[in-house]
Amino acid sequence: MAKGVAWSAPAVAVVATAPAYAASGPSPVITFIKGCKAPGNSCHSPYTKSYVLSLSIKNPDTVHDIYICTATMTTNLAAQTPPIVFTWRPPTTGCIKIPKNSTTPIALEFTNSANSQNLTFDFTLTVTWRHTCPCSNDTHGTHPPVVVKGHVVSTGPQDCPCPTAGSTRVA
Repeated sequence: MAKGVAWSAPAVAVVATAPAYAASGPSPVITFIKGCKAPGNSCHSPYTKSYVLSLSIKNPDTVHDIYICTATMTTNLAAQTPPIVFTWRPPTTGCIKIPKNSTTPIALEFTNSANSQNLTFDFTLTVTWRHTCPCSNDTHGTHPPVVVKGHVVSTGPQDCPCPTAGSTRVA
């Protein structure tokens, strides 16, 4: 062995694979503002026996618009007998547009056709989003859902007006 020769490992490039959704821009930021009860049967069908979640949705992406595709609300009321389950009434377009680099106030309606009682409940809202509408046409890859938790206290049908213009309203 020659004096002064040092041994070294060969240089190897290490590449970490980022999730597919990272290249598509940042996720929306959803803030729960308030939950309210729509009037029971006094709203015109199909807007009866529902609750409305008022939210603020920020799209921090400066390049792409985003679209809210689905909204699923689970509550602590599902454990009751009979269970109280809420279903999102999506807009007629199938998704909600949030323009790039903006914050949009929206209201999502969730219906429960079982009864129109005043309820107090904790919820977990899971929202999926994409860069196109219809959402199935998105070519930007997979996007992680956004999860929001909150608490709704209903004091009566005066909490919020009957929903109009589809199930999703600008608050």
